[in-house]
Amino acid sequence: MVVGTSGKGRVAVIGMTCFGAPAESQTPFWQWRCWVLLLRDLAGWTAGQDEHFSETLP
Repeated sequence: MVVGTSGKGRVAVIGMTCFGAPAESQTPFWQWRCWVLLLRDLAGWTAGQDEHFSETLP
């Protein structure tokens, strides 16, 4: 995954393939339990919705 800015916008690129079989100890990205959350947060970031990312951690 690569993120950046272009002009006044934001850009995100995910370079993955869903072909082949994972090794025995690997989890395919589409079965990773946080995959949907990552996509949600990435979409929010590219849309300029920074509220989620500006929270301070303890």
